[in-house]
Amino acid sequence: VLITGLYDKMTDTLKISKPTAIGHLHLLWWWCIDYAMKGELVNSDAQIARAADFQGDSKVFLEALIKCGFVDNVENNLYIHDWLDFCGALIDKRLQRIKR
Repeated sequence: VLITGLYDKMTDTLKISKPTAIGHLHLLWWWCIDYAMKGELVNSDAQIARAADFQGDSKVFLEALIKCGFVDNVENNLYIHDWLDFCGALIDKRLQRIKR
């Protein structure tokens, strides 16, 4: 499924516009760069929704992220899908700067 199809699935699931869905996802991803560098979401559904500035039901938002393939649920551990594939180089650079 192309990323556009995932956005469409999310817009249908949450009954929001595509620009709104993209905004929530990008806010979540930017938050992860600072607070979940490895893409693991150990926070509550309310904290995840707040990170994405989602104003609706936080449980519904997290369920939509999982259903639409943006978050993987692996044995009840949550991860941003393919996070290190997309942001691994950036995270590595940040960690190297921190070590210096």
